Amino acid sequence: MPIGTRKSGQKHIPTTTMWRNYLKTAVRNLWKNRIHGLINLLGLSLGVAGSLILFLYVRYHSTFEAHVPDADRIHRLAVEFEYQGELVKGPIAMIPAIDIIRSEIPQVEASTFVDMKGGGQLSVPEGNLLNHFAIDDGIFRVDSLFFGVFPQTFLVGTAEGFTQSTQGVVISVEMAQRFFGDTDVVGRSLIYNEDEEYIVEGVITDPPRQSDLNFHVLLSAAPEQARYDAMDWGSLSSSFQFFFRLQPEVEPTVVSDHITEVIKEMSDDWDNDFFCRTQALLAIHNDSDYDSISVPIVAHSRLTELSVLSLILILLACVNFVNLATALASHRAKEVGIRKSLGSVRKQLISQFLGETSLVVLLALVFGMVLAELALIQLDPVLGIELRLFGSNPVEVALYLLITMVFVVLVSGLYPSLVMSGFQPIKALKEAPTRMTTGRFSLRKALVVFQFGVSQFMIIYTVVVIMQNKFLADRDLGLDIQAKLVVPIGGQLSDRATSFKDALDGVPGLATVALSSSSAASDNTGLNSVGFRGEGYTLEYVAADEHFMEVYGIELLAGEGLIAEDSATRCLLNEAAVRRLGMTVDEIIGETIGYNERDLLITGVVKDYHNHSLRREIDPLLLLNRPERYYTANIALSTTEYSVVLEDIRKAWHEVYPEALMDYTFQDEILAEFYANERTLAKLVTYFSLLAIFIGCLGLYGLASFMVTRKRKEIGVRKVLGASVSQILWIFSREYLVLIVMGFALAAVGAYFGVDRLFLSEFEYRISLSVWIFLSGLVITVGVALLTVGYRSLKAAIANPVKSLRYE
Repeated sequence: MPIGTRKSGQKHIPTTTMWRNYLKTAVRNLWKNRIHGLINLLGLSLGVAGSLILFLYVRYHSTFEAHVPDADRIHRLAVEFEYQGELVKGPIAMIPAIDIIRSEIPQVEASTFVDMKGGGQLSVPEGNLLNHFAIDDGIFRVDSLFFGVFPQTFLVGTAEGFTQSTQGVVISVEMAQRFFGDTDVVGRSLIYNEDEEYIVEGVITDPPRQSDLNFHVLLSAAPEQARYDAMDWGSLSSSFQFFFRLQPEVEPTVVSDHITEVIKEMSDDWDNDFFCRTQALLAIHNDSDYDSISVPIVAHSRLTELSVLSLILILLACVNFVNLATALASHRAKEVGIRKSLGSVRKQLISQFLGETSLVVLLALVFGMVLAELALIQLDPVLGIELRLFGSNPVEVALYLLITMVFVVLVSGLYPSLVMSGFQPIKALKEAPTRMTTGRFSLRKALVVFQFGVSQFMIIYTVVVIMQNKFLADRDLGLDIQAKLVVPIGGQLSDRATSFKDALDGVPGLATVALSSSSAASDNTGLNSVGFRGEGYTLEYVAADEHFMEVYGIELLAGEGLIAEDSATRCLLNEAAVRRLGMTVDEIIGETIGYNERDLLITGVVKDYHNHSLRREIDPLLLLNRPERYYTANIALSTTEYSVVLEDIRKAWHEVYPEALMDYTFQDEILAEFYANERTLAKLVTYFSLLAIFIGCLGLYGLASFMVTRKRKEIGVRKVLGASVSQILWIFSREYLVLIVMGFALAAVGAYFGVDRLFLSEFEYRISLSVWIFLSGLVITVGVALLTVGYRSLKAAIANPVKSLRYE
């Protein structure tokens, strides 16, 4: 046969014509089965919207510090040691180790030292007056090498100017506008905490949102150098952070192993269980083993859970599509038979059906993006951040949508396409198939079991998260935290703390005032080594006056509390400290404990109270009266008229501290911050679990509608023969009840092992997984399923049987 000819009788159909025909057929079928089409479209749109929101949230929290040049080679120094029988990890820098790293480890390309000051007061001289500004966070004291590790964009000034200055400060644009109303402020003065004057050497762009190094004020560390130099190998402080950048392809263990050896050689304070570690800069925001810098950690485990939930939403929507497509496959049997009789091959049919799926998925992506953008606006307060669909990473979002589309098209459309394209033309034209499966247990039923199992797992997980959060909120902490005002007294202000307390005497609405180093529940407690009967121990300590226990309702179990007199020789312990020392409450009274080269008489024991998050056990605690460490005023209020009493407290403050602004918070707000991430997780899991359940219900409603349509004549016959409405409802519901129980078996096993490992294991104090928690998933699923199936079945059960049988 000559090239370019074809057999007689064959007709070539242009590709564009063929695809135009496929498009018309797809639109016609969507309109013909518009109820099921809408169910598929709505389910996929909701799945895409939910998945997209979770993707944006996970992506946001997993890309912190990615903007830093060579971020993959920057690490933070940390330590690891055994404390109270438990392994303790912390991003703690030893000052002497810094010089060793810089002088003895050539693989370190650059390094910097950071002292996190947090908040404070900054003042701007204006003639003979000072304008005071209270800064909540973002004040760091850094050495001259900081910009060598973390380069910044200077709008005015230079990094060299800061490096060469011993009294320099670099501020962000936000702070420059706030302090001076302008950014051209190089050479202007700033006073930190009333007594440290600095000269502005530069203004840098504001730090990006996705950064744990959320600095706005960078003070030169030179004025504090003498204090740093005095620190020895036994001194640890979590406020000191040391960052270093390694040469390419150098392992960070080069640094940690060398420093561990040096520390054990130079200091007798640490035994063989003490090690230096390193933590990658890119891992700080998601590593729950270590503290963050200035932004709460969002753990890898939390992001993994949300990523799985995102995938579940998509899969549930795909399962709906597959179930409905295969259920309706028999309606397309004659079409397939005709196309095959006219010469269509299976490959063409598969392309047609995948094209129809692609059309639905494309529409779902469009609607899903709209829903996601609308939902994100409402979710800003819940997420604590502002996320927008095409905000900072439009290319990543577009790539995610493309991958999602391909995934959904293949998962949703491939199996139904294979089923429908596999019909035999003769059988399809003679009699449409009514069952697309073989055996008694079809793939469709297996997918329904999967849906029910996932839904019940999500219900159980949601119940556990909500109950654990309620447990955290309701647990007796051993403290009275209601109406307790906490006023920080930082820097040189602490010298006048007692005067401030005296000034509050007689202020209406105040019950009791106490001074201490920190509030009763705080992460600002310190660690101190003590000696007892020839053994060394490490205890937390809080410096507090004689009214501290009264303010917070701390119970005294034995002995007597703190008193103003003889404060340098007396102390109290909590129950955990008594156990740590190997004594009983009655035995410990009258014993002495070595503290900072002096002996303290143990005069009392207080009941254990939670001064930290319930993720950790109650630590052994030492309470003693040390006026030189009064950094906090704790005020018990006896009125609910907070605005009035706060104004009186401010007046007392300004009498004592006319040069400073008063900052304050409430003790219950401090505690609430311990569990901010848990509350966010609880809301996200609840919202998206409900969304997953709703998507499952859409598919269930579609299947029930199909089953009712297929059995319409059977229902008519049964009604004519005397079947009641309840009997008909049971016929439709019993099959789903069996599938629900099968799904529950899978969900219960998964929840028993998964929920504890994924969530509860992070808490030292937690709820127990009782039977009714598991049954809640079953009961809720049964109720929702019966309502969904029952609604559609009831309409068929009460219909006039004449309408379904009149053509028989």
